[in-house]
Amino acid sequence: MTINGVLNRMLNFWGYKAIPKGFGYFSPENVVRKAHESNLSLCEYLEKNNVGGVGKRRDLIINTLRQYLPPKLQNVLEIGAGTGMYLEKIVENHSPTRYEVYETSWEWVKYLNQTYAGKTGLKCYNADGSSLRQTASESVDAVFSHGVFVYLPVIKTFGYWEEITRVAKPGGWIIFDCFLTRYFNVDVLEQWQNDSYHWDFPVIISEELIEEFLMRYGLTCVGRFNAPYHAAFSTYFILRKGGPTNSQGG
Repeated sequence: MTINGVLNRMLNFWGYKAIPKGFGYFSPENVVRKAHESNLSLCEYLEKNNVGGVGKRRDLIINTLRQYLPPKLQNVLEIGAGTGMYLEKIVENHSPTRYEVYETSWEWVKYLNQTYAGKTGLKCYNADGSSLRQTASESVDAVFSHGVFVYLPVIKTFGYWEEITRVAKPGGWIIFDCFLTRYFNVDVLEQWQNDSYHWDFPVIISEELIEEFLMRYGLTCVGRFNAPYHAAFSTYFILRKGGPTNSQGG
């Protein structure tokens, strides 16, 4: 038995589990192999088999974002790029010359470098899970974060929002999703509780907090929309740096 196995057996007695640092919630090794065996790209496999609750979210999200974003984005940054399923479409649709990634799973960083380094100016940083410290202030045309702020503690999310605001250029785009309180009631919580995956990660944020943040940091909400996420919705915010807030939709 491995050291990790022995440690897990000891920790399981107390209701805990050890996960090696830098590992995601599913392993690239297994899921990439299964995709190849099915003669599908990784993203196609995730979409078809609903791995991790992916469903058809990506296409819905990407197609909606195209209604707002310009056809060309020169410098892009993504927090938690993971499988690269959004990176793939952003590169295809907006042809960035530089694509910065902050991803804490070294397994997925390795996969991203192997798969996308030759298609765009990909730069994967050694992420600390709380900052964008290796990116210069006001240097990025668009910042994306998909399915990250739905599980991070609110204090960490707030820190990331401050960092996103710092690195975005004046007029730059900021796109992220999170869970809002309006879509969570007792019935929804029970559905999450009884879900076959037994997910217990959702972090719910109030709209009042988001609106206060936008006003304080001079961000304009030019659009918002919902995307199905298990028993609820995550809400996407499409922001621009500078100007008064003007929330729409959702």
